[in-house]
Amino acid sequence: MNSQKTIFLISGPIGAGKTTLAKAISKKLNNCIYLNGDALFWPLEEISSISWEQKLQLTWLNILTVTRNYLNESFDVVIDFVVEEELEWFKEKVADLNPQIRYLVLFADQKTLKKRLQQRDGDIKY
Repeated sequence: MNSQKTIFLISGPIGAGKTTLAKAISKKLNNCIYLNGDALFWPLEEISSISWEQKLQLTWLNILTVTRNYLNESFDVVIDFVVEEELEWFKEKVADLNPQIRYLVLFADQKTLKKRLQQRDGDIKY
């Protein structure tokens, strides 16, 4: 039996379907945790004393800590958050746990993204 755990990193622009896909993957697998990176970022949004970069760094440190905790408890983890330069850093920081990492980047055409954003917030004009 393979006990290697898997981390799914789901990235892409707002409205591309990251959350929908991440939730679907986590529901399909046994012992799988869905981790919404935005939920770890939101508490920092209103703090004006730290920069955007610091907020992003703190969010990734929190994502890393939570992910490591779940992996240590034998859960697979699906992370829904925009991944850019952090990928190599993140892989290095979990390498000692030997997870399989699946990195998925979602794309959508401009018309689809505009429609999805309008569905989220009818007050926004595009």
